[in-house]
Amino acid sequence: MIKSNRKIVMFLTSEKPQSFKGYQQVKNLKLNLKIMLAIFIVAILSFSVIVFYQSNSSKLQLYQSLNEMSDAVIDIAPSSLVYPLFNFEVEQVEFQLEDLLNQELIIKVVLTENGEISHDLQTEDFDGYGTEEFLIRSKTIIFDDGINNAVELGEITLYFSAREIIKRVKSSFISNLLINYLIALIIILLNAFLIGKIVITPIRNVSLMLKDIAQGEGDLTKHLTKKSNDEIGEMAAHFNSFIDALKESISNIKVSLEQTIEVKNDMGSNTEETVASVNQMTANINSTREQIQSLNESVDNSMKAVTDINSNTQSSLDGIENQAAMVEETTASVTQMIASISNISSITVKKKNSTTTLVDTAQAGGMKLNETSSVIAEIATNIDQINDMVVIINNIASQTNLLSMNAAIEAAHAGDAGKGFAVVSDEIRKLADTASSNSRDISIVLGDIVAKIEKASTLSGETQQAFNLIDVEVRDVAESFEEISGTMSELASGSEQIQKSMVILTDVSQTVTTNSAAMQLSSKNLQKTMSEVENVASVVSNAISEIVIGITEINNAMENVSGINIILGESADKLEKEVNKFKIS
Repeated sequence: MIKSNRKIVMFLTSEKPQSFKGYQQVKNLKLNLKIMLAIFIVAILSFSVIVFYQSNSSKLQLYQSLNEMSDAVIDIAPSSLVYPLFNFEVEQVEFQLEDLLNQELIIKVVLTENGEISHDLQTEDFDGYGTEEFLIRSKTIIFDDGINNAVELGEITLYFSAREIIKRVKSSFISNLLINYLIALIIILLNAFLIGKIVITPIRNVSLMLKDIAQGEGDLTKHLTKKSNDEIGEMAAHFNSFIDALKESISNIKVSLEQTIEVKNDMGSNTEETVASVNQMTANINSTREQIQSLNESVDNSMKAVTDINSNTQSSLDGIENQAAMVEETTASVTQMIASISNISSITVKKKNSTTTLVDTAQAGGMKLNETSSVIAEIATNIDQINDMVVIINNIASQTNLLSMNAAIEAAHAGDAGKGFAVVSDEIRKLADTASSNSRDISIVLGDIVAKIEKASTLSGETQQAFNLIDVEVRDVAESFEEISGTMSELASGSEQIQKSMVILTDVSQTVTTNSAAMQLSSKNLQKTMSEVENVASVVSNAISEIVIGITEINNAMENVSGINIILGESADKLEKEVNKFKIS
């Protein structure tokens, strides 16, 4: 089938209309080939489906016939073997089996008796059959004596050949396929002829006209003839509309091109004049900028000198003001110091007398403190005696308690006669308990008193030491006040001399301050004037710089415009040549 398809394609591609030449002929052949191949593929697929369906139907019919024939044979075969098997006629059985094997389409016969194969007959070519090339049918052989006694004699199995059916199906498939392919080829050729006349020829005419427009003088006055109202006719009408629109566009382009050339010429002359003027302005502005820069340098130098003068004057004025302030502060301090020295002298005399009194008082306090320490020591001794008494009371209470216990025991022994004695012994026991409890309370209170007395004794000793130190320090303070009193007298005399010098120094500082202020005012006025000159020069310089930048950009823009004008002229010339190729009238 593949070879036949290749032959058909070669046949189709070998047919070329004699009227086609060159590139157009090749192009049309490709379009024909595409159309015929599409028709060929559709036809082949359609007829292949039809052939496959027919072959499948034929195969099913043949297999159905084989099934019917095999069922008929397998139904008849047991009847011819019943009596030979029942009578054990082996030769007759073999004869019947061979007769079955000789029938058409039967390739093997198997007889089974009592579950074992007794006869197995097959044709010589049976071993060459595949599992799908034969059909198997089995039937049980039963002997019926007519009295409802059926006896199973065995089972017969027949193998029917399906190879002949497959051959018939293949033969039918190939013949149907060839017939359908031949019909498809006729349909393809007929369609190719009709499509060539109906479709290809009008398309070829459009192609030839487009070729004439593209390769010739571009004659836009030609039109296609509309011969039908189908898609080809619509294509011819649309093509004519396109030619008319293209002709109108070319006409408008020619008019616009003439205007563009005129604008290009005017722009070229104006651009040259503008570039010359801009160059002259650039030279003048550069000269002015150099002069402004020189002026800026002079102003900068003057500003630096004035700034230095002003800075030095301000530093001197600040120093003088600081000096005057320091003199005033020193004078005030000296005056205050003199007053303080006088106060300190008077206070020192008073405190010296107070210190003498304090020394005497400290000595008296030390003596009183010694007496207090002695009294505290005596109290501590008496407390020890009281503790001894408390111990004695505790012992008495303990013995009294023991005595009351003995009395209670004896009263118990005496019975009723000892009841009164028992009451007495109970009271004695209570008295002993009360005495013991009070003795414990006294011991606790005495313990606290002893602790406080010991603490008072310790504090009294420390106070005595402090009074001794105070006495020593007070004596030192008294001696220091003696020395301070003499020193204050000397300081009062020196402070008066310093005060006189400060008055003279204050007068000199005021004179220098007045002169420095006048000098600083003149320097500030000069600095302000120079600053204004510098600002004006800076503004002018910045303005000139911006003008230079703007003129540079204008110059660059004009150069770009000149270059663009040249490119525009070249493009206009090329466009004019291309437009003139078209014929619109």
